[in-house]
Amino acid sequence: MRLLRAIGIESIPELHDLWTAFLRDHAGEDQNKVIAQSIGGGTEELNFGEPGSKQVDLEAGFDESSDHPFELHAIFNQKDGHWTHIATLACRCQMYESGDPNNPHPGRPMPMQEWVVTLHRRTEDPPEYHGREIRFRIRDNRLMPLIDFESGSTICPQGSSYGPNCNVVKTSLEPAKLIGENQELIPGFVLISWSGKPPTRDMAAMLLYNPKCVSYSWDEASFAYVPSQYKAFSCGRPDKSSNKPASNHRSPPALQSSHSH
Repeated sequence: MRLLRAIGIESIPELHDLWTAFLRDHAGEDQNKVIAQSIGGGTEELNFGEPGSKQVDLEAGFDESSDHPFELHAIFNQKDGHWTHIATLACRCQMYESGDPNNPHPGRPMPMQEWVVTLHRRTEDPPEYHGREIRFRIRDNRLMPLIDFESGSTICPQGSSYGPNCNVVKTSLEPAKLIGENQELIPGFVLISWSGKPPTRDMAAMLLYNPKCVSYSWDEASFAYVPSQYKAFSCGRPDKSSNKPASNHRSPPALQSSHSH
């Protein structure tokens, strides 16, 4: 509780509301439900701040095996020799975080990163899954959201289970060449979405087709990805005549089983 108070569980109104609602939902239940099942931080190298700074993500999770866990990520930033708690993210859902790009050589200087948080939400009837990705960087000791989009979804017909009748969409942010006003190629980004059906056999690869792209550019003034008027030179592959599908070997984590994370 001292740790939770230090990251704002009582002083930040939004966190306090989530915490009290979580406790209320578990009133009269086994106390193990409201004891942190996991807590840790600092094991993964992160570099999503300004030059000369260092970041630590302190994670805490409660009731993680249920459909409605309570998870927190407290971000600390070291700059000029001082550590500062700059933000705490919390959700009554499953949260997955990562640095992008990952550092393949721990201990060596890291490339500049973005901190990527994915929120997982699912329903049972009908079976439905939605993933929401939010990307952040730190500027002036503030955690700044750069872009927020639905990174994946699986929607199944009423009364069915996860299988070939469901519709799957996967979306990711990728660097891309955009066609400028004078038909020149300029650097930019696309949100590229692939869609398809789950495989009919266990352990088979999921093949996603039909790439669709929405163009973005980086705007330094607003410190965010913003929609661009320019179209992508290519969407999904260098050669648009190719019919090779995208491959995804994993089904949505929240629909694989009741214990997926």
